[in-house]
Amino acid sequence: MGRRLWCIRENGAEFDYEIIYGHYDELFSIKIHHGGRFTKFPNRSYVDGQVSYADLFDREHFSVFELNKLVTELGYPRKEIMFYHYKIPDQDLNFGLRALENDADVVGFLKFVNDNWLMNVYIEHKKTEVECYLFSPNAACMDNIIPAGFPRKPVTTKDDLFNINAGIVKILRCS
Repeated sequence: MGRRLWCIRENGAEFDYEIIYGHYDELFSIKIHHGGRFTKFPNRSYVDGQVSYADLFDREHFSVFELNKLVTELGYPRKEIMFYHYKIPDQDLNFGLRALENDADVVGFLKFVNDNWLMNVYIEHKKTEVECYLFSPNAACMDNIIPAGFPRKPVTTKDDLFNINAGIVKILRCS
């Protein structure tokens, strides 16, 4: 793996994407929304949080591990449960959020990086209010996760989502 190139931009620092990235198609920036939470659907928004920028990510080396390093540098403990989401450019938070938790999610994220130098990433802490985690592919059954019909709890943890998906996979494998 190559040397880390990315860095967290200082608050208020100017960054000209066209000048910096104009000749480097493989580089991009992240606008990371952290410390807050999503309101419920519809009219979803991210509230009570902060925004930071990280620049010079290389798409060839980008992974959830790089995102974990970024979040650690922002001051969050490694052991805290977090849910990462990215927003599809030109879509709203109601329908444009996608999970960013594994390699398959990163591949989806990077498809949008091709046409966008700045991507929005959101962090939820300890629990998630966003349904897209039910659609995030598991390594074994990427196309077979069918979350429809399961009632949501007021507080859904990553363990809850894992158990729902594991139950669905078990049912599908037995079918």
